[in-house]
Amino acid sequence: MTELGSFDEMDALSLVRHLNDVDEHTRCEAKTSRQLGRSVLETICSFSNEPNMGGGFILLGVAQASSNLFPAYEIVGVPDPNRLQEDIASACRTSFIRPVRPKMKVEIIGGKAVIVLFVPELGAGEKPLFFTAEGMPKGAYRRCGSTDQRCSEDDMVVFYGQQSFEAYERQIVTDAELSDIDPECISTYRKLRKRIKSDAEELNWNDEDLLQSISAIRAVNGKLAPTVAGILLFGHSRTLRRCFPLMRIDYIRVQGTKWVEKPDERFEAITVREPLMTAIRRMSGIILADLPRAYSLSSGDIQREEAPILPELVIREVLVNAVMHRCYKMHGTIQIIRYNNRIEIRNPGHSLISEEQFGQPTSQTRNPAIAAILYDVGFAENKGSGLRAVQNLMKGAMLPPPVFESNREANRFVAYLLMHHLLTPEDVQWLSHFTKFGLVEDENVALIIAREMGAIDNATYRTISGCDTLTASGHLRRLRDLELLVQKGKGNKTHYILPENLPSIGLSLSAGLTSESGGVVPLSGGVGLKVLGSEKGNADDSDERESPAGLPFEVSERLPPLGKRATRDSMRRAILELCSWRPLMPAEIANYLNRKSAKRLVEDYISPLFIDGLLERTIPDNPAHPAQKYKTTPKGLYPLI
Repeated sequence: MTELGSFDEMDALSLVRHLNDVDEHTRCEAKTSRQLGRSVLETICSFSNEPNMGGGFILLGVAQASSNLFPAYEIVGVPDPNRLQEDIASACRTSFIRPVRPKMKVEIIGGKAVIVLFVPELGAGEKPLFFTAEGMPKGAYRRCGSTDQRCSEDDMVVFYGQQSFEAYERQIVTDAELSDIDPECISTYRKLRKRIKSDAEELNWNDEDLLQSISAIRAVNGKLAPTVAGILLFGHSRTLRRCFPLMRIDYIRVQGTKWVEKPDERFEAITVREPLMTAIRRMSGIILADLPRAYSLSSGDIQREEAPILPELVIREVLVNAVMHRCYKMHGTIQIIRYNNRIEIRNPGHSLISEEQFGQPTSQTRNPAIAAILYDVGFAENKGSGLRAVQNLMKGAMLPPPVFESNREANRFVAYLLMHHLLTPEDVQWLSHFTKFGLVEDENVALIIAREMGAIDNATYRTISGCDTLTASGHLRRLRDLELLVQKGKGNKTHYILPENLPSIGLSLSAGLTSESGGVVPLSGGVGLKVLGSEKGNADDSDERESPAGLPFEVSERLPPLGKRATRDSMRRAILELCSWRPLMPAEIANYLNRKSAKRLVEDYISPLFIDGLLERTIPDNPAHPAQKYKTTPKGLYPLI
């Protein structure tokens, strides 16, 4: 948040300079307002309500110049400042549930009158302020970024506190009864709880007393009934389908880096529709099994180490954050979308804390009972440090920091995790085109983020650099002025993209990881990234050179030529060759063979080869496992010798 002085310290010109320095401003709003309109009153309401912001300034008679290429504010003046002040004072006494008294002063700049208003934040006992005629929550407003947003029922938790406002999760599910609680889920809870705290007193209680103590069931008219939290955490799958048909987690695999980049290519999806007590672990396993793997061989070791390119704890934290903070009143699913270069976790329900507080030791949840239970079993923490932990883990893995987006209008929250090491040799080579500009480290990272994500905004720059809004705006404007970024949008929609004339990106997204020993290690799905500090294994003198398909040359050279109409025998031989190199998932095989449909490949070739005994599964007890891979059997190797 940009620091502003007191009402007596700030004049109109200083505030205009602030607006011109920062593309979006939380505590300062400029309005043309030649007469009093609804917009001014909404901003007064939001400045009065927003917690811990300290109020805000409104400039009347200042407009954004539409003729300028970049956002700039200019003095347009108000024709009758005394009349406008009287109208504002009168409306502030009569429009809201309680009177509001903003401070006002008039300044003459270039012969034009400008009104400066300062709206102080109300005390906790006076909130929320709302329009009397509209009531709650519709008539109340909060300040979100540089916009005024209508309050929702979720905001009542912020204003009234969790003790006096009953969350949706504690409501009774009218279409459910105790038999809809799955005893196996209760048993799972007991086992996990015992692992965390073996002497927890609730472990000695019977199931009904246990469920009551954690708000999973409640007594209504002398009869126990399951709550929303109880069904979501412990309900049978059939009950979830009946009572919460969209309460599921979808894992969607998209080829490429854009949603439906090629409409003729179908995406792969796995759906988990289970109680949260088991769904979290199930989905974590699915994601981790599908992530690209990074291999390394430390000095003195005889075995290479393998780990997902994204830390396991990062996956768990963002997944738990999604199920713990989502809005279950909304009809929508949690979507985990896996692109070639990133993972997006989308869940219904905006964040109850501001973006400026992301990563800070503070937390506000709309589902306190669910959060408490997940904490009891070790899935979550309750100190508000989950997002900070994700940031630290990504930094420790030499990956870009996560980007979090909270959208109140769409009522959704999105976490973006880039699977791209910073800074790779290819990145350094790409950035070398801009060394003459003397960019600082954060500016270099900003260019990489803009390249990989398609855009960067002020909030994202603050995340990667830890700086304030004004500093972030200064750096982004500098990159814009150097013509390394192009500015799009205005106000809170301001963002920056790469210009089309920048040097080619090169091989940032290669087909393998370079291990510490210098070799190229192909990744799940044929997508990979070079790890930092890999200066060995030059392609000109390495025996494990990388082919255009992302395979070692010794493997690609053995593959038969495959066109769009390859013969059945050549396809079978190619699959056996690939799986003799290492176990592969169907999607990996399809990628290496440049085939669009992994499902078709399984039906036409992989399954017949398995039946013929030429391929074997790495997970024989679960043929449909999402991490299922195939390897060539000794019988399958015979035709290749």
